[in-house]
Amino acid sequence: MQPKTHVVDGVTFVATPYRAGTFVREDVFWRQFTITCQGYIEYPEDDRVFGTWWTPHILELGQHGLIEDAPSQRTSCQKTSSI
Repeated sequence: MQPKTHVVDGVTFVATPYRAGTFVREDVFWRQFTITCQGYIEYPEDDRVFGTWWTPHILELGQHGLIEDAPSQRTSCQKTSSI
C-alpha cells in the first residue's frame, strides 16, 4: 500500500494511515518505525582455553513508514543471513 502524498510549498507530506486527517513530512514518515533485534552475542576469549563470553546487543534492521513492512524486513534479513 502506498500512502497518498500532498505537496505544500514544495514540501511533500504523506497522509498517515494510522490517524485520519494527519499528514507527516515525507522524510519523517519513511523513518517513523525502526525495526530492531535484541539479544546476546557470543564472542571467543582471546585465549581459547577460557572459552567464550556473552554480551547484550541491539541490531537495527531498518526503518519504515508502514508497520506492515516490518515483518518483511525481518524475513529478508533472515534469508540473506545478514544477522
